[in-house]
Amino acid sequence: MDYRQEMQKLSNIVNKHITPFTKKQTNELDFFKTGQLFSPRGNNVTDIFFEIFNTKASIQKCVPQSLFHYKKYDFAYQFVEGDYVTASALSNFTDETKKEDVKEYEHFFEVANIGTDKSYIDNQKDNYYIFCLTNDNCTERFWKEYADDSKGLCLELEIIYKKSNFLYDLNRICYDNGIEFQFFADMQNEIHTTLGKYLLVNGLAKFGALYKRTKFDWERETRLLLHENNVNNMFEVSENNNKKYMTIPFENQLFSVNLKSVTLGKNLTNYQRIEIEDLLKKKNIKLR
Repeated sequence: MDYRQEMQKLSNIVNKHITPFTKKQTNELDFFKTGQLFSPRGNNVTDIFFEIFNTKASIQKCVPQSLFHYKKYDFAYQFVEGDYVTASALSNFTDETKKEDVKEYEHFFEVANIGTDKSYIDNQKDNYYIFCLTNDNCTERFWKEYADDSKGLCLELEIIYKKSNFLYDLNRICYDNGIEFQFFADMQNEIHTTLGKYLLVNGLAKFGALYKRTKFDWERETRLLLHENNVNNMFEVSENNNKKYMTIPFENQLFSVNLKSVTLGKNLTNYQRIEIEDLLKKKNIKLR
């Protein structure tokens, strides 16, 4: 099989497996040793896969809505006082109580049968920063698991998209019921069996950071996702106890964060209640 025949075979395999998701099909393809696949002419195969994945993790940039973030008191107070939030590198989630996010990231590569080595995944985890939000402010479980057993705060935020900025993502999480990406795994198997290659489409690493298993769907999570290389020098990155954090001012080049209200946990101390109420009054922020 010569190069052109190989590319045609690859195109046929890809087209067969993406047919249920899009009527678009790939044209002549170019496959490099890095595993990056794209079409120099016609439809870009990367865009086609983005289209498929965006149906599973819908973009929320232009959807005006309230989103909620639950936090321990001290950190939440600092956010309100300093007009900022902090996003955590995916690699931070390593201890027993917080390792689920990084486990879900690794699980995505396993489910999709993406042939890549551990160093690639580790590098991506170290450079992706996430800030987790939910559109649910009625579930007691959030207070217990994310707001220190109701000793913290819930911030009601609205992220206002600034047009022309494509350096970050605000997407709903894709909750996989176990079969969502079977088409991709089947495609990978056929490509590897037929051609001895794996298909690593640009952006899959990003999509992996927007993926979780169905057991987490109670969170109804929307995730703000930034890659350190994309926002180089826009936001301050700091390290604490070998963990990396990105400081995101409420007003920045990419978007605005509007703090609409704060809900107090029922187990705050009297001192904390007075302290946060005074701060909210000073900043003219609604108290729920």
